[in-house]
Amino acid sequence: MDPNGTADATTIAGCGFAEGHAIIVRAGTYREAVRPTADRVALVAYPGHHPVVSGADVIPSGAWTPVDDDVWRHVWAWEAQDNRNGDLSPGRRRELFVVDGVVMRGVGGDRRPALPDGRFWVEGPPATPKAVYLNPPGDVDPNVAVIEVGQRPFLFVPADAAGGRCGTSRQAGSLVAGMAFRHGTSPRQRFAVCLGAADGTLLDSDVGWQNGGGVDLSGRDHTVTGNWIHDNGIEGAGGTGATDVVFAFNDVRGNGWADPNVRGHGGAGKVTRSRGLVAHHNVFADNEINGLWLDINNRNAIVAANLFERNANTGLFFELFSDSSLVVDNVCVDNRPRPNDPPEGARLAGCVRLTDAAGIVVAFNTVVEATNAALVVVIDDRSLWPCDHDGDPACGPNEARSGQNPRAPDADGRPVRSRDLVVLNNVLLARSGAASAIRVPAAVASASTWGGNLVWPSPRAERTGRAVPDPLAVFEGTTNREGTFRLATRSPARGSAVPVPPTVLSLFDAGRRRDAAAYHLTHDAWGRPRPASADVGAGVAQ
Repeated sequence: MDPNGTADATTIAGCGFAEGHAIIVRAGTYREAVRPTADRVALVAYPGHHPVVSGADVIPSGAWTPVDDDVWRHVWAWEAQDNRNGDLSPGRRRELFVVDGVVMRGVGGDRRPALPDGRFWVEGPPATPKAVYLNPPGDVDPNVAVIEVGQRPFLFVPADAAGGRCGTSRQAGSLVAGMAFRHGTSPRQRFAVCLGAADGTLLDSDVGWQNGGGVDLSGRDHTVTGNWIHDNGIEGAGGTGATDVVFAFNDVRGNGWADPNVRGHGGAGKVTRSRGLVAHHNVFADNEINGLWLDINNRNAIVAANLFERNANTGLFFELFSDSSLVVDNVCVDNRPRPNDPPEGARLAGCVRLTDAAGIVVAFNTVVEATNAALVVVIDDRSLWPCDHDGDPACGPNEARSGQNPRAPDADGRPVRSRDLVVLNNVLLARSGAASAIRVPAAVASASTWGGNLVWPSPRAERTGRAVPDPLAVFEGTTNREGTFRLATRSPARGSAVPVPPTVLSLFDAGRRRDAAAYHLTHDAWGRPRPASADVGAGVAQ
């Protein structure tokens, strides 16, 4: 509706923005950047409609000329996106070329290489391209197809977010529901959708096929639930300084396709410096990067009742000075190294990986078909940049700062390193041929709490839990992956959990964060109280 509510507007921005106003959007493709200038705006799809906000513009037909071998050429006629993809492969441009809805993959090089089906190459310097060469999928004639080129990086981001950095916004959060966002050209570590500084909601929306990131979680008290976050080039969802954010019931798939070097910057979900993040009942599956990556100084996170399946490298990754967090009731299946990973990287792949993370409670999880190990613990001596004081240009106003110096001690005055882990009542089954289900330095193992785990294979089962002579005896069916991991009638996991020491809760900050951890340890993924003789593993309904 227009600002007076009397007629349909042809663009979303044409409605204007005022605090507390709701913009109801009918079906259609809106080729614009929506940059709210007011607090607490609502952007909601009209009932039964599926509107799309697109970062791409349609290329007029008729200007493509054939070159050879199904390759077509078009003189460059669009704004060149600056190359802020960081260490992605040379030639990986931010512009997305889309043929009949299918995103093409860029190919680098100073000279035009052979272009396989579905690839493009840009001739000329990055800032001043001369032409684009395209091999459309299925031998499509580009003068007949609908071809689009990505031109806008940020599709729903507050106007005051400098350079699209969500953490710099001071606008109160918005409500976005039932919308789709496509083909934005965001660079790495920037996102197409940002909810504002605090109290934003993203509900039942579709965020896919951005060059960089999909949904920014930076800020406070956001709720992101029931969304399909998929096929984004570098990150599905992520951000810096997510405080008391709830990320729940989302389907996060197919992210991380942009480049093999994306591993240092991307995750299907990747957050840094978060406090009190709660991620529950999500699916992280078939991503070409880590599933959920809590990287650098995350505290009091709860990761509960998620499925991590077929992600490259690691399903769930706590890294570098993250502490006092709970991993509970998750199912992790068949996460494995990338095909071209170096041996050291491949050796560290697994379901749950903890690198210089302290006070992490890993309880009542089910891990099967882990390629290298179900649980990997690493000591890492890298030095990092701090974000630890007001005025630091590396910090946004919404980023948590307490204890951000990576060498600062924890609340007990000790450096945050891999120690004080609590690993209880998990089913940890590696793939046949793996040396061990658990890889943990001896010093860390001896300084941590273990009990009630069912492990296969394990040469150290006496320390970490009970060895399972036959992993197929744990679940119904003929493979570890069949069905929903219902326990076999005589499964050794039935009723064999050890009590969780009450002292575990002292790891969490007092108040609602400790209360939340207590609830998830005493109730299963469906909110049912755990009996005194609980089953080991993720508590799948029997």
